[in-house]
Amino acid sequence: MCGGVATFIHSKWSISNKVCFKFSNDYIDCITVRCRPKHLSKYKFIYISNVYVSPGCTILDLSMFADEFTAFAAACFENSLSIVTGDFNACDHSFLISLGHDNIINFATRLGKTWI
Repeated sequence: MCGGVATFIHSKWSISNKVCFKFSNDYIDCITVRCRPKHLSKYKFIYISNVYVSPGCTILDLSMFADEFTAFAAACFENSLSIVTGDFNACDHSFLISLGHDNIINFATRLGKTWI
């Protein structure tokens, strides 16, 4: 099985990009990139995390990921900005709220969609 998540950052936007967190198991893929935008004075970095949680993800696997991601975020996100995006397949993502993130999409993005 192949796949995963990707992050594309425009080369003129950031002067430094580094993958600083990776997580992958049978049900979850996550990658976090630390960026230093050219025109950012108040914050040192922006962290961009992309997460994919498969529909068959177990509570145990989600809990394991949440624990690792929370430990990483607590150590790194202070005095920085962070963005978490991805496909959570309606799983419990409340651990992100506890890290100060708001879910701004409160509707199913695939509702009624069919792919040809």
